[in-house]
Amino acid sequence: MEQQKMKEVRSHEQAALEDVFFGQSVILWARWSVILAGAVLVLWTSTTVAQLTRTFPFFLVLMAMNFFCTGVT
Repeated sequence: MEQQKMKEVRSHEQAALEDVFFGQSVILWARWSVILAGAVLVLWTSTTVAQLTRTFPFFLVLMAMNFFCTGVT
């Protein structure tokens, strides 16, 4: 019995573009998860309001930068 050759429906360029698209999605979700995990960790471990006000604005800036990068890509 002869084996039939499967013909690729997508071109190499289309496959490469799909890889880039899905790679960007994964990187985007990875950035958000790291930022949110850090923010939760800061909120959970802060013992004083001064410590919270010193560290949490850093995560707010990261969230704003990530939001801006999301719109650009």
